[in-house]
Amino acid sequence: MAVRNLVIIILAIAVASACHTITAKQRFSNLFAEAVTKVDEFSLKPVSERELFESAMQGMLKSLDTHSDYVSGKQYAEDIQRRRQEFGGVGMYVMVHPRTFILTVTCPMPNSPAFKGGLRPGDAIVSIDKFPIQLLEPGEANELSRAEAIQDMRDDAIQRMHGIVGQPVTLTIRRPPAETTFEVTLTREMIPTQTVLGDVRRNDGTWDYFLPEDPRVAYINIVEFSERTQQELVDILQRIKPQAQALILDLRTNGGGLLDQAVAISDMFLNKPVKIVEVRGRQNRLTQPPYIADSAVELDEHIPIALLVDRYTASASEIVAACLQDNHRAIVIGEQTYGKGTVQDLIPLERGRSHMKITTATYWRPSGRNIDKANGIEKHDSWGVQPDPGFRVELTKDEFIQVIRLRYQRQYRLFNIFDEAPTDKDTPPAADDAPNSSRTLTEDPFLKRAIEHLSQTLDGKNST
Repeated sequence: MAVRNLVIIILAIAVASACHTITAKQRFSNLFAEAVTKVDEFSLKPVSERELFESAMQGMLKSLDTHSDYVSGKQYAEDIQRRRQEFGGVGMYVMVHPRTFILTVTCPMPNSPAFKGGLRPGDAIVSIDKFPIQLLEPGEANELSRAEAIQDMRDDAIQRMHGIVGQPVTLTIRRPPAETTFEVTLTREMIPTQTVLGDVRRNDGTWDYFLPEDPRVAYINIVEFSERTQQELVDILQRIKPQAQALILDLRTNGGGLLDQAVAISDMFLNKPVKIVEVRGRQNRLTQPPYIADSAVELDEHIPIALLVDRYTASASEIVAACLQDNHRAIVIGEQTYGKGTVQDLIPLERGRSHMKITTATYWRPSGRNIDKANGIEKHDSWGVQPDPGFRVELTKDEFIQVIRLRYQRQYRLFNIFDEAPTDKDTPPAADDAPNSSRTLTEDPFLKRAIEHLSQTLDGKNST
């Protein structure tokens, strides 16, 4: 056969194959368009084509796995803000008062609009720009619906305080025990958020990183892995290194974040070129060379580390826990972790106005085990991160919730805020007094076990 004829045949086959693929895609596209038309024609509830499209996208992606999703508009902007660790707002922490179910200030951030505006821990937020904020009456509804309503209303209130930098927002405040209210107008600023916290907030809003039960032991709580998490941790370690003889690294309820931050933070504690994590794609094939530590440590290798995990420690935080455990750099204390060892890539659509979040790979720990509990893994102890032998903390669901609540109260010095209000209307709640540390630690078995282990380790070193 002539070469010319062979080339023609090959081109014809390629064109036919392409046409077949296009025809197949058009068939499903036409079917989707037909379905949208029929919904618009017959549905009892009128729905816009945009709503139908977004619902279809979400359904398609969620059918892949629990972590794939379609992200558009407001949600995407909020995700970007969270990862960049900044937003336009007034700069304060709030929570729902456990007795009154009223949105309550727990701590203004240092030098924030809320701080400069004179807001205090314990202040009740009555309204935001005249919009009333009353979450629920005590005893209203059942426990589940009450919890959902509180979360929804709290999120709505926070969203109302967020906004464009330079724009004002007016809060109506009631300062217990007074029954009267007053207004505070704050100008929104770009608020940097912290992802690396300490043990207790000081009076000036900064953190104390050392535990009163053993001042040799430093405590650092990483709540998320965002763009500046590593730099936050570097700065804190530089400040505490002269005093710290041991470290508690708390990753409880940390749902993860950015892979590069988890890798960089793991690297900070390793003094040898050991494996940190592997990323594998389809058929468990490596998508790139394994991440290897570069041996430039931020904390001396002889300083013992206790790493706290629980049932909600997931993804990037599991990478850190698995890496430090497999490389014998930390003792892991707590519960088996969540087991989310998957990578989600953001793929832009509509010129960046929306995105597909698609699971593209899985994380594998240095020991060669898969972190993810999906992917056909059935054996309970083969996914996630298990505590080291002898360091498991067994808690019921109610006990676990109580521990989380007490830890939050300890960090933000909330015990007196939630006690009976003072009688002097000019006296703020006694949030500046140190919290009762023994009360919280004896009821936090994770922290108690870590302090016992590290104190014994340090005492053993000193005796030798």
